[in-house]
Amino acid sequence: MASQPPYLSNAEIANRLAGLAQLLSTQKENPYKVKAYQRAAAKIRTLSESVEELVEQDADLTVYAGIGEAISHAVQEIVRTGTLGKLESLKSQASPELAGLSDYPRLDPKRVFRAYKKLGISSVDELRAKLESGELEQTLGSRLAQHVRQGVTETHALLLYKAHELRQAVENFLLDVCKVRAAEAVGDYRRRVEIIEELSFIVETDDFAALIARLERYGGRTPLITSTKNSATFSLSSGVVLRIDQAATASREALHNGSTIAWTTDLPAKLPASLPPALRPAKHSDADGATKALALFNTGDTPITITNSFSAYGLDDAAWKITDAWTGKALGRMKSVDNLTLQPHSSVLWLLKK
Repeated sequence: MASQPPYLSNAEIANRLAGLAQLLSTQKENPYKVKAYQRAAAKIRTLSESVEELVEQDADLTVYAGIGEAISHAVQEIVRTGTLGKLESLKSQASPELAGLSDYPRLDPKRVFRAYKKLGISSVDELRAKLESGELEQTLGSRLAQHVRQGVTETHALLLYKAHELRQAVENFLLDVCKVRAAEAVGDYRRRVEIIEELSFIVETDDFAALIARLERYGGRTPLITSTKNSATFSLSSGVVLRIDQAATASREALHNGSTIAWTTDLPAKLPASLPPALRPAKHSDADGATKALALFNTGDTPITITNSFSAYGLDDAAWKITDAWTGKALGRMKSVDNLTLQPHSSVLWLLKK
């Protein structure tokens, strides 16, 4: 029996649209049309839904920002035929130099050909060599050199402001499709690091293996890189790594009041070397010896202020020594949570010891 063809991933669909935009830019096409295909490709890379499945279900793709009727028809053609007639037609007419750019859809052919002529070269490999030697920047300037570097380098990072939409899409997928009880973005995203190379989540679920299987269908197909009993990493079509860690089995929901959620968990006397990177504080010497962890979440769309005794979370009303797990900053001793403001969709994670 013939095997089923692999799912067409969102990244593969986006690459075809970006490739068409690249070729159209050499045909004196309306620049707004070129940019429309580029925007649609970028949007599709961030979708958690499988675009292939949406097409098979006859879903209206135009509900997504950046996808109009014409691009919707192009996406349907890609899914149903595996190719795009307009793209293949332009490829067949392209010069060898232009055809050589097809694997690098983020490169602007006009700018690249200017570099080819100035440097006396005719291939991406030669262009890459000129870039690495510094001759490209010296001859044509830093802006062109930066464009080429971004175009020939596989993406492995996102700027923080571009990661917000991706974080929301992954979180929704974890909650709505994977059916986890709780999911919280942690690590570099939670710390608001400007360059995000790894998007990390802590999740609460009873079936981590099933979660992995569902995440492999994120965006049509998302390759699994590594997996253990309680942790997994995936390669997202946007270029960053997605890391999922299972919350400690001793964790429990201690409070759920509207948009305010609190979880607590027991900790060993010393933070173990195996603690997931997303949970390991930047500086954790003050956290050694912590016996409890308290996570407070605001899942709503408006800021909240929390004032509660520790007993409200099932903890002793003692003077706990608090450490912020994300920054490693010692917050002093507290007998309660007093006037803690959480912005929409944000959280804190405290490590507590007596």
